[in-house]
Amino acid sequence: MREQRIRSASAKLLKRAENAGHLLAATTSKAIGVADGWIRKRVIQLKQRSAPARERVEAVVDLVVRKIRPLTRPLRAFLARIAPFVSRLVLLVAAVIGWVLSSIASTIEWTRGAAIERVIPAAGRGTGLASAAIDPVRAGAFSCLVAAGLLIGSQFLDYRGVAVGAPLYQGQIAVDAPAPVTATAVTGTAHLWLLIPVAIGAGVLAVGMLRGGGRNLAIAIAALGLVTVAVALVVDLPKALDPVNALPYSDATTRLLGGFWAQLSAGIALVVSGGVLLRGNRGGSSRRTVKPAARTVDLAPAGGN
Repeated sequence: MREQRIRSASAKLLKRAENAGHLLAATTSKAIGVADGWIRKRVIQLKQRSAPARERVEAVVDLVVRKIRPLTRPLRAFLARIAPFVSRLVLLVAAVIGWVLSSIASTIEWTRGAAIERVIPAAGRGTGLASAAIDPVRAGAFSCLVAAGLLIGSQFLDYRGVAVGAPLYQGQIAVDAPAPVTATAVTGTAHLWLLIPVAIGAGVLAVGMLRGGGRNLAIAIAALGLVTVAVALVVDLPKALDPVNALPYSDATTRLLGGFWAQLSAGIALVVSGGVLLRGNRGGSSRRTVKPAARTVDLAPAGGN
């Protein structure tokens, strides 16, 4: 009898524990559902509250652009013509300058060996002056400043448009008289002019490199270039090629204009400039340690006499 009572009591306890577990699980699930619903509701409310502010900001930006755009139309037309050539030239110059000057600097460092400086002290001093004047850091900083200026200028160019009747302009006709482009948009409006602070920051970092900045500044310049490229490809490109832009027109296609390509080229040039600065900064310690050796070489002839 006693064993049966113990088993009955144990069964009741297990049943109560099981019921309590089910109740706890149901309560927890309900609490999670209530919390999830509350969070979703708050997110929707925040989006609804922030929508008017964003619309006001976009309206103000559009109003400012409409007021300024007629004043800058001649300048934008001129920059749009030269933007493709300037962007290609910047990429070519940045790559060539970085490679040539880094090679020259490496050659000069190699020629400044102790044997040459002992045999021809004047030659050693001359190569030291050349090494100080021709520096990959200076070349990279210069190309970074040029790219930053190009990035700022690209924000005021048209980055997309709609070519009306584009299928009718084929072959030589497209070369002599290209399809008219309408519904253009300024590059900066695609991302609320966020790349202008990026360009200014890249210029400040380039000046910092000229004043003796370290590897972190070079990495930051390359990172700003990557940000520019990402904005151009992820934000601006889909907006530019959105078919909705061409809906109001017949036989029309969306088209990328000079502002987009100038912005993309400026971002790539910033990445290249950051790489050149990073490579040039690696040799900074070796250039600083050569100067004491030059002083000892100048004193060597006096000691020998």
